[in-house]
Amino acid sequence: LADEEETHTHMSAEDLGGFTVCDDTSFFLDTAVRIGTIDVSGVSEDQVFSPLNADTVYDKAEFSYEIAENVFTKIDMVERNGTFVKTLHPQSFDLAGRRTFTWNGIDKDGTGVLDGDYYLDISATDVCHNFEEKKVKVTVDNTPPVVAIVTPTGGESAFGRFIDIVGTITDERLHEYTLYLGEGAAPAEWRKLASGSKSVTNQALYTLDAGELIGLYTIRLSAADAVKNTAEVVVQIIIPEEKIQLVTDVVVQPQAFSPNGDQVSDTTTLRYSLADQA
Repeated sequence: LADEEETHTHMSAEDLGGFTVCDDTSFFLDTAVRIGTIDVSGVSEDQVFSPLNADTVYDKAEFSYEIAENVFTKIDMVERNGTFVKTLHPQSFDLAGRRTFTWNGIDKDGTGVLDGDYYLDISATDVCHNFEEKKVKVTVDNTPPVVAIVTPTGGESAFGRFIDIVGTITDERLHEYTLYLGEGAAPAEWRKLASGSKSVTNQALYTLDAGELIGLYTIRLSAADAVKNTAEVVVQIIIPEEKIQLVTDVVVQPQAFSPNGDQVSDTTTLRYSLADQA
């Protein structure tokens, strides 16, 4: 017999005197509880959210599912290893239909959970004692990107015309970083210098041509990950009117050469002077 398919029966009984009694009845065979697909919203594409950064974006995970029959249901949040985190719905008898629950990253003690994987654990039991359990994973990420301007360091005032801005931006789910320059200690306007979406460590982000710049400037590096955790660092530098000419007396001799392996004019010589250590 197929599960949940209506079955009809006919019964008859006859006694020794020839008296006959008949009866018909129908029933359904119920052998399972079926929890529908658990839909998750309020999270990123890979089901990550950041409930504790208070930016109102990706702050709550919303779970929605449907059950076709009346059941006793219990819903918990648990860790990967099954450790209990919080009950979202204590066991109770629920009517068939769609149900929605949210979790804000807070555990049973009212404390924000650590970064990591967590599971919505739904268990359902019907009146025939059929049981099903289904889980779905979400990931908590409240950690902002690591950002640092390595060079120039704050307060530096000795620069040549070209200033290499070296920085570090790292995050497992980095969305974008942006490098800005503004005039003064609290710039009213910012000039975008560079941007990217891949983590880098102690790498040149931009080479600034400071030929027309004089005075105090602020360099700002900001970054955001996929669930809107953000970080920012600023460095203030003083660019003097007189720029250091670090490299001088550049001579190339001969200027024309042909490195074709014929041992004639195969090489050239570069000579230069440094005004400081480099």
